[in-house]
Amino acid sequence: MKFGRNIRNWYQKNSRELPWRQSLDPYHIWLSEVILQQTRVDQGLSYYLQFLRSFPDVHALAAADLDDAPAPHQAVHGTLGRVNAGQLTAGSDMCSRS
Repeated sequence: MKFGRNIRNWYQKNSRELPWRQSLDPYHIWLSEVILQQTRVDQGLSYYLQFLRSFPDVHALAAADLDDAPAPHQAVHGTLGRVNAGQLTAGSDMCSRS
């Protein structure tokens, strides 16, 4: 248990304020996971904020033509390209029921 306590203490001293840590929205959390698979947190934070301005929710993202996404969103494009609009909409429906 000492290891777990040491990790929690380290996290409390060293953690950063990040917007997805303050959100309970599954879309925001999922988006942060996708972006952070592609880049470092310091760079990913700006991508995350820009992406949410362009696609504020899963419905906006499902309706978007990702081929026309602005350049900062291209880091996310490859991963999102494997997710079709139907999957996004279905996921959004499941999240709204909880």
